[in-house]
Amino acid sequence: VVKAITPCDTVTCEFTVNVECNQPPLVLLPQDTTILLCEADSIFIPVGISDANHNLSSINTPDWIYYEPVSSRLRFYADTSGTYLVSVFAYDSCGAVSSDQITVRVIIDEPPICDLPNDTTLYLCQPGQVQLPIHASDNGQVVPACRVVDGPGEIVNELWVYQATSSGIVIVVVECVDVCGNICRDSFTVN
Repeated sequence: VVKAITPCDTVTCEFTVNVECNQPPLVLLPQDTTILLCEADSIFIPVGISDANHNLSSINTPDWIYYEPVSSRLRFYADTSGTYLVSVFAYDSCGAVSSDQITVRVIIDEPPICDLPNDTTLYLCQPGQVQLPIHASDNGQVVPACRVVDGPGEIVNELWVYQATSSGIVIVVVECVDVCGNICRDSFTVN
């Protein structure tokens, strides 16, 4: 209640004042992640930004990160494999700030590396099955798919499997392909 007293009159006025305390903005990024790219490319990270008081004044990111308000995403260009620290800051008109950051590990795929048996001579007492390890490694963390492209046998569970029925020289050409379509090709000889 407010009273104003003047020589002529006394005026009383009653009103209610609601005080709303400012809440800082809220910024949410996903958990740290690893992303495999087949080549240098843009990466998009979802971001949630809100303010209970509806008084956001600015959203800031490092110069190499772009905030897309319509899609609620952060975008940056990854041109090398490595670790990128992605951060975003939201400010409101009262000066309150909130931020979040994640670590994005980027792997730009390289061709796989074939790891085939050395040329070898095997001695069998009778015709039978021959098995030799076939492997390919890849920086993309997914084991490349390998297959025989020339010569006898097949690849089963990372083993070259061949039913030897007679003596002779066998040349096997193996090709391994990773998830990005990169290929390694190599060969080995069995006598």
